[in-house]
Amino acid sequence: MTSETLAVVDIGSNTSRVSVFRMSDDGHYQEVADSRATLQLLRGLSSDEEKASKAIESLMAALRDFHAVAEAAGASRTVALATYSVRSYPKAEDLVRRIREEIGIEVQIIDGRREAELAFLGAIYGTDVEDGLLIDVGGGSIELASFRRRALLRTWSFPLGALLLNDRFLKDDPPSKSQVRLLQTHVRDTLLKAGIRPLKARERLVATGGTVRNLAKVDRQDRRYAMPQLHGYVLSRRRIKDLSRRLSALRRKEVAQFRGLNADRKDSIVGGALALLSLFRVLKAEEAVVSGQGLREGFALSTHMSVLPAPRSVREVAVESLAMRFASWDERAAQRRAALAASLQATIDRAAGPDFQESLLHAAWLVDIGKSIDNVGHFHHSASIVLATDLAGFSHRMIALLAAILHAADRRRFDWREYKPWVSTSDKSSLKKAGLILALADEVEKRLPPRGGIPLAFHNKRGTTIGLSLPLPYGGRLATLAERFPDVFGSELRFEQGGIHGPSA
Repeated sequence: MTSETLAVVDIGSNTSRVSVFRMSDDGHYQEVADSRATLQLLRGLSSDEEKASKAIESLMAALRDFHAVAEAAGASRTVALATYSVRSYPKAEDLVRRIREEIGIEVQIIDGRREAELAFLGAIYGTDVEDGLLIDVGGGSIELASFRRRALLRTWSFPLGALLLNDRFLKDDPPSKSQVRLLQTHVRDTLLKAGIRPLKARERLVATGGTVRNLAKVDRQDRRYAMPQLHGYVLSRRRIKDLSRRLSALRRKEVAQFRGLNADRKDSIVGGALALLSLFRVLKAEEAVVSGQGLREGFALSTHMSVLPAPRSVREVAVESLAMRFASWDERAAQRRAALAASLQATIDRAAGPDFQESLLHAAWLVDIGKSIDNVGHFHHSASIVLATDLAGFSHRMIALLAAILHAADRRRFDWREYKPWVSTSDKSSLKKAGLILALADEVEKRLPPRGGIPLAFHNKRGTTIGLSLPLPYGGRLATLAERFPDVFGSELRFEQGGIHGPSA
């Protein structure tokens, strides 16, 4: 149930943004509108009075536009969060007062600790990471947050933002090698002085912010990576090193034309990439999980929770939220299909690993959404929707497994190689089994009476036959699926009348 439509503005040092969220009572959110403006406030507010005045007028114009976006999306409340560039501005309180009086937006000037807390909440909520360190690379500052079992342990904030470092160290165009070295030495020494140490075993690095997402976008394009989501993308230290080298060798006008890079990052991306590489080196990290969320999402979540739920709970809420967007989705059918799929898997595929068990349940829950496109080929359509959606709590492999199981339910259209590199040859058999179980669960569910329970699945004594009890004679596609059964499971499938168990759904 929707409890609030909330607009959150991030007044950043390089780029300012607004996101409008529809919040549900369980804390899940859906972004329904957004806008952005590259203002480079850090430069304007730290310059002379004339330039500062121009920067403020640009900010006011952007905030009026953001306010219009928020109102059009039905926001009942709009909150703006002012970060490094505003909190460093001597006349910040006067600016906040003017924004409130002229536009009617509530502005909160947050310190580095609060910025790190909100970035942690927003970025980690939607990942499957349990222990590690979050890095949020902004235009003016970098925030770090260490966490264990998804609980915040400590935060840091450093004036090491991408635009700030670019303007302080990279004076030449392109920057000289000595300028690059000085920047990286400064970042390294600052981190070491603050006591930042290498990651421990089992800890993972999560990175967010515009610099990170732009580098991931460029890397993804270079690799011809098929999945469209940046959230959950894994960015390696080796690739950051390569991109840093390539970008720092270019003039800024060439950086603006760099394939895959947002043109408005030309003045900050090199400084940000070099800082990120220095962070990786100090942490001795080989890769980072990219989070597509951060400060704005963290504030929205903070209105409903202070403790992050487990990744599995986040995934369950995300799947249900996706399903509820489609008129073709039937909750009762989804519940019965999921219960039947779980029963079948427990009986005939006891070796299925936890990832395949969970993914099959999610797939059973989402079968109907593809019918919003076309009932024919709905498994394929459901898989396509899953691949195009940012699902909170899912890694890219788990998204691929979920989509592949949906796809495998329709054997005519399925080729597991479409899901490389997230699935491999070793997954092929498990995918075929899960796909056939899903197809069976779907066909049986649609034949159950409205108040029917769940059919019993059972082995015969020798284990050479799997039985499934139905309340009525079978035929049609069930017979076709039974013909596929020996090739996939190595045993026969037969149907009997009777034997229904469990509550009606």
